[in-house]
Amino acid sequence: MTHTYNIKGMNKECCQEKIEKALNSLPAIKNIEIDFVNKTAIVEMTKHISLHTINKALKKAGDYSFSGEKMIMDSHTNDHLDTSMDSLEVTSWKDYIPLMVILSYIFGGSFLLTYLLDSSIQFFSFSFNWMLFMNMLMGLWFVFFSLFKMLDVKGFAEGYSTYDIVAGKWYGWGLIYPFVELALGIAYLSGFQIFYTSLITFVVLSVASIGVILNILEGRKFQCACLGTILKVPLTKISLIEDLAMAGMALIMMYMIL
Repeated sequence: MTHTYNIKGMNKECCQEKIEKALNSLPAIKNIEIDFVNKTAIVEMTKHISLHTINKALKKAGDYSFSGEKMIMDSHTNDHLDTSMDSLEVTSWKDYIPLMVILSYIFGGSFLLTYLLDSSIQFFSFSFNWMLFMNMLMGLWFVFFSLFKMLDVKGFAEGYSTYDIVAGKWYGWGLIYPFVELALGIAYLSGFQIFYTSLITFVVLSVASIGVILNILEGRKFQCACLGTILKVPLTKISLIEDLAMAGMALIMMYMIL
């Protein structure tokens, strides 16, 4: 299998030799072609090596890293193997059907729970417990989204590290992120320390949105890791709106508590 990568940190031609030496230390590497001008690398390997493993090897040679992993045409099998995290084009609104179905369940469940938990609410009346509704909405959101990540935590971590600014620097953040989401979801649903839970939510999602913004500005399209590796959702402005909307809701909840 053959992969292409963007190279970061390669400023001199002597860097090319260091990068090649670092990659050749990995047993599965078969061939390496580096384009110094375009700062790209074509790496042929006998078995898939995660981006995290490659960057770990590169760090030993200097301040180098690969990004924008893409699996390309395999000349031996003539099969198109593009299953990576970048260059995903949105073909139609149907790409977002899984996300829309999940959001429908979350919003519907939030309204239902709010009605069941607050006996003072009457349908077709103007009274509504918005604070309770937001608790249920945030709680179900985090629980649902963490569930899909939990199905393949390692796969999520590898995908998340390709565009998140924290996970890109510290791989461990991608491994613990699903558990952070689950903890936040449980806290919201149980009503535990909502102010501090919202504060943590605001910080986490605000930081997460930075990585999405940077990739959108660079014109790069990635598979969003928000639903793990099970469901494929393109990383576009919709992903950014989701992060900012949740961060904004957390900010509103903190304001309502004060």
